[in-house]
Amino acid sequence: MLNTMHRAPGRTDDTWQRGETCGVVYVATGARYLAEAVRSAASLKKLMPTTPVTLFTDEPEAAAGPFDRV
Repeated sequence: MLNTMHRAPGRTDDTWQRGETCGVVYVATGARYLAEAVRSAASLKKLMPTTPVTLFTDEPEAAAGPFDRV
């Protein structure tokens, strides 16, 4: 179960875990930070597989990975 400190106000833990009202945004410039974003997003998807993940990067062609939007 997620820590309730990070729960959206007025939302149940179930809603939060399904990712219906939230998402995660990564910003990565350069190969080093892009690789870190890929590792982090992969870890996030293991814990919260339905949470939308967006990446903003200067290397969109290299951004294969666990992102829903690039």
